[in-house]
Amino acid sequence: MTALENETTQIEIIEFQMGKHILKLSLDPEKSFLPNKTTQQFPEAVKIPPNSKVIDLGSGVGPIAIWAAMEEPTSQIYAVEIVPEQYRFLVDNIRTNGLSDRIFPYCGSLYAP
Repeated sequence: MTALENETTQIEIIEFQMGKHILKLSLDPEKSFLPNKTTQQFPEAVKIPPNSKVIDLGSGVGPIAIWAAMEEPTSQIYAVEIVPEQYRFLVDNIRTNGLSDRIFPYCGSLYAP
């Protein structure tokens, strides 16, 4: 059972290319902030050293956090999302991409933990 099965949300599953990786993302095309060209170009601007700790603030449905975990397998990723609906997609996408052991999602604000 996924975090989204009990929702009445419209769910679309897309494959999204980031650098050399193809991410599988569940999202609501009407309500989710969709990954875009800027998101796709992120791997060109950022290099992740081995054994890094990465914080993705405003993670949305998770493309940057998932890419970071795929890009550097020794890294630990912390994905923070304040919007509960987006957070449910984030958790589902982490699981779908097989990264539950290295991406640690958090739903909330850094200002009010």
